[in-house]
Amino acid sequence: MKVKILILLTSIYLAGCAAYKELKPEPEVSSIENGYIEIKDGGDNFELDKDKKYFMKFPAPSDKNFYLVINVDNKDLMKTYLTPYFDDGKGQIIKIEDESADPLKTCYYPVDNSVQNFYWVIESVQYDIILNMDYRYVPQWRYKFETKYARLQETLLNNTVDRVPYNGLGTTTKLADFDFGNEVTKTKEMTANLEKVQAELNEIESIFPASVLNTNDEAYQNYRNIKKQVEDELTFQKNYQAFVNVMDKEKVSRRNTAALDEAVPDILTLFQNKDAYDTNVFAETKKTILDRLPELVPYYEKKIADKRDTSPINLNTDELEKAYQAAGETVPGNVAELNKFVNNFNTQLQNLKNTEAELDAINESVRNQSEMPSNTYFSGIITKVGRLKYNMPKGNSSFGKYANYACSQKLSSDIQTLNYKFNRSLDGYRSADRIVPQLNEYKTNKQYSSMIRLLKQTPGVEFLTDTYKSLDKLSIDKQALEVRTAMNNANWAGAETELKSLHLDQNFLRPAVIGSQKAQTVKVLDDTLSSRVARISKQRAQKFVADNINTLSNVEALYSNTAFTPVYNRTFSSIGQADLEREQLVLNNELSYLKEQYFPSTAIKKLYADFVKNPDNDGVLKARAIAAHGDQYKGEDKQVKTWAAECNPWASKWITKAKDYRKLYA
Repeated sequence: MKVKILILLTSIYLAGCAAYKELKPEPEVSSIENGYIEIKDGGDNFELDKDKKYFMKFPAPSDKNFYLVINVDNKDLMKTYLTPYFDDGKGQIIKIEDESADPLKTCYYPVDNSVQNFYWVIESVQYDIILNMDYRYVPQWRYKFETKYARLQETLLNNTVDRVPYNGLGTTTKLADFDFGNEVTKTKEMTANLEKVQAELNEIESIFPASVLNTNDEAYQNYRNIKKQVEDELTFQKNYQAFVNVMDKEKVSRRNTAALDEAVPDILTLFQNKDAYDTNVFAETKKTILDRLPELVPYYEKKIADKRDTSPINLNTDELEKAYQAAGETVPGNVAELNKFVNNFNTQLQNLKNTEAELDAINESVRNQSEMPSNTYFSGIITKVGRLKYNMPKGNSSFGKYANYACSQKLSSDIQTLNYKFNRSLDGYRSADRIVPQLNEYKTNKQYSSMIRLLKQTPGVEFLTDTYKSLDKLSIDKQALEVRTAMNNANWAGAETELKSLHLDQNFLRPAVIGSQKAQTVKVLDDTLSSRVARISKQRAQKFVADNINTLSNVEALYSNTAFTPVYNRTFSSIGQADLEREQLVLNNELSYLKEQYFPSTAIKKLYADFVKNPDNDGVLKARAIAAHGDQYKGEDKQVKTWAAECNPWASKWITKAKDYRKLYA
């Protein structure tokens, strides 16, 4: 029992022990910037046991952008890291990156004042060792600069141009003494190296604390000095490169005017920056360059003479004239005249393109006008186009001695073509301006065909077709309405006339587009007219039959009534004469049936029933009426024929067949 209690207590004790042992240096760690400080345990070094874990607190620095630098012997025998948060190894561990270039000896960790402490953790120890360690808090800019300063100075020294030959130009050295091609290559490499130095210095400056600015801090003063030296050397090399680049191009362009032409922009830049060069350097350069420039005008003139199109003239004539001016020299007359032509040509060419583009935009806006224009719309368009035409380029009249060059002639021809385009547009807009008021008057009165006719008869206004394209449908709809109105008023002849007019109508702005719609409309109207004529005709005949079924007098005259004829005999049909005749034959047959079969049989049946029911009530008249209907009956109903014969004293009968003719009525 006592053994079990002892084991339990031991387990509880061991569970309460920390996994990591804290190392507490004496003297305590200080975050003040004060060089390297040894880590001691009193007067001795800490002893670390194999396979044990340790940690040590480092207070946060006073400001951001600091390094905690740690030098440790036998670091390869330990696994360590620095973290801003530590709870005896529990939870997620955030490790601060070690930015050291030699992590086996030195660690430098970026730290700031965002937390109270940092923790240097020894995760494992391979052997029992003595901890020989020192540390330092240092601003990052200082540490980076101090560790790079010697290298940056050496880079600056190795990439500085030897200025002695350059400064001695015209006195101790000549341009011929320079290997400009080699100087171009060498200086580019030097500049690239110094720009890297400058980038490193700028990166260091970006983390300067405000407290160090404009102080006598040694590192800060060293930084300022080397930065200025680098900037001065880069400024010199920029100008030096421009000088050697131009002189190299001048040298390789001898007997190659095209290569000299390519160098003109660089020559201009060099001359414009003449204040950056000593007087002797610029004088030697200027003399050499000016001796070469006269080659360019004949070269440029030949290029222009060979040009056949109206693309812009891309020659360095403007740069050439400015180069003379920048050098402080009088511009030669042929240079000024040539440059004036080139600028004039390019200006007129651009003006031509801009003017044509504006005209095209106006024309496009007119064509895309969705609503029919007002009476004053085109007067505004005419004014706008007129002003645009007034500012058109003038062509070869301003090209001087270059007027007969092919490109000048071509540009003048293009200007004339655009002038014709302007005139054509203006003529069309003036015609439109003249007819639009009349069109709007027609529109008010719904005279759509007249609108179409006026548009088609007016030359030069084809651009209005899309704007007025709705007229085709409006015209069809209006004519269709006239056909329907005539049919509704039983004006069959008028309906047919209007239908025929619509069928034959070709007065449309876009006949190919509207043709199918017109054909469909005509077909529907044609069918409607045929069906209505047939329906009304049959209805009239049926009503006549109903109204006269009991008529007793003058029955014979009933069969001469026009009620048994069509209300209108059509003479035109869009479907063709043969189909029209078939339709009329069908209608006439239906009306003949009503006249020759339905009317007499219905009347005979009705009158005969009344007659035999009460012979004394107009019996004689009814018998005579039955006989008259019987004369007109052409059907095959035997009963109807028998009744008619019984009432017709003139009809032949077999008296011996009294069984069939029960009675004989006179």
